[in-house]
Amino acid sequence: MGEKTLAVFNDLTERKRAEEALRCSEEKYRTILEGIEDGYYEVDLPGNFTFFNDSSCRLLGYAKEELMGMNSRQCADSENAEKFYQEFNKVYRTGEVSKIFGWEIIRKDGTKTDIEASISLIKDPEGHRIGFRGIVRDITERKQAENMLRESEARFWDLVENALTGIYIIQDGQIVYKNSEQDRIFGDLSEPLTFNHLKNVHPEDVEKVKELYENIFSGMIRSFDTDMRFSPMVEMDSAAGMRWVHSRASVIQYQGREAILVNMMDITRTRELEHLVRIEDKMTSLGRVAAGIVHELRNPLSGINVYLTALRKIYDFPESPELEKVEKIIEKFQSASNKIESVIKRVMDFSRPTAPRLILTSINRPIEEAINLCLVTFQKNGIKIEKSLREDLPPSYSDPP
Repeated sequence: MGEKTLAVFNDLTERKRAEEALRCSEEKYRTILEGIEDGYYEVDLPGNFTFFNDSSCRLLGYAKEELMGMNSRQCADSENAEKFYQEFNKVYRTGEVSKIFGWEIIRKDGTKTDIEASISLIKDPEGHRIGFRGIVRDITERKQAENMLRESEARFWDLVENALTGIYIIQDGQIVYKNSEQDRIFGDLSEPLTFNHLKNVHPEDVEKVKELYENIFSGMIRSFDTDMRFSPMVEMDSAAGMRWVHSRASVIQYQGREAILVNMMDITRTRELEHLVRIEDKMTSLGRVAAGIVHELRNPLSGINVYLTALRKIYDFPESPELEKVEKIIEKFQSASNKIESVIKRVMDFSRPTAPRLILTSINRPIEEAINLCLVTFQKNGIKIEKSLREDLPPSYSDPP
């Protein structure tokens, strides 16, 4: 009987298709991983690199042949290597994905790079843990930008805290920020102040300030400038503590919400100097007027003195028949002379700025004195004065001449 051959054929079409699909899938997977900007890595359980993309090589500064098989802990100093080990151990135990931020790795050239990374488990088809994979991102520039931003903010707040202008922010009706100059101007507050509390503002300025702030809080206006007077919180009962401030309020965004930024400048000294300048101008003008009055009065005064001397000589001769008449004339001259000297003295005293001496007196008294001082001039110019002064008025403080 002749030999026979037994042949068994298996249809491998589906397996070939599956293998081809897997190969294509892996190629697509590798292509995607090679194309991302972030570094992608895979390590075995001891931490040796088994796969990494080009971005990982660039990030670490190694060639692919150098990085393959190298232990990942070599890319960190002793402190960060221990951190990485603890994170890998936690992922291995819990199976959860770990995310780390702001850690450092060491490049081949010895420089350090700030990174953020993720770590997750790799399992085989049977579910056994066989390694780790993760994404690494270089955040050095971001960290530098954040540091620069923090430094910039620190410089900004240094400027704000040391500004010569008081600065505070009102949000939801409360002062939520104020610098040290604002404390100096307004007074030290132990808690946020609601700005509806206006009793320290000068009574004459309360309505104006209240209206302006109500308008800006309601959105009717976006900013305003105003001058006002107030007593600092520590000197509420002291009139000597009254201050002038120039205040500017503007609508801003603070911590993502609308707020009011207020700049407050202490202009008390400026106002005092302006007041002194006005007084000095008035005194200068009054001094010129007083000098003219003195000049006008001294001329007739000199004549009066000449007549007095002549009349005194006549009076010295007893045989004169008009002695009684002459004596009356002399008395009148002396009276007129005394009045002129009195006017001169009062005008000159008034023209010299001195510290006020406040005393209680009737308000009618200075009015009467002013009228009497100008009465002759009024009469010469045909001006008639009509007075209606009540005697039951309460006394007032005044600085008598």
